[in-house]
Amino acid sequence: MFREFPGISNAQKTSLEAKTPDELDFVEYDNSNIRIGKGRIKKDFPEFFLTNFSYRELEARCQQHLTWSDETQSGISEIEQLLLKIAKII
Repeated sequence: MFREFPGISNAQKTSLEAKTPDELDFVEYDNSNIRIGKGRIKKDFPEFFLTNFSYRELEARCQQHLTWSDETQSGISEIEQLLLKIAKII
């Protein structure tokens, strides 16, 4: 996932890729690990998901967080849950 992230060093990529999915859930991304300061994180970080990013990779990454859905009567990922909530609003 981090191999395509522009601007970070190989050491930073290796450090992030060595973390478990659970550890990555609690990483506070900032200038020390992705070279984007806290003042620009909301503006610059989302652009990462627009370039060479696979939604399937993101979906696979979220599989550890399945939640129960009354609508589908099954376990769904966080992304599916978010989309269902948006659909209800619309």
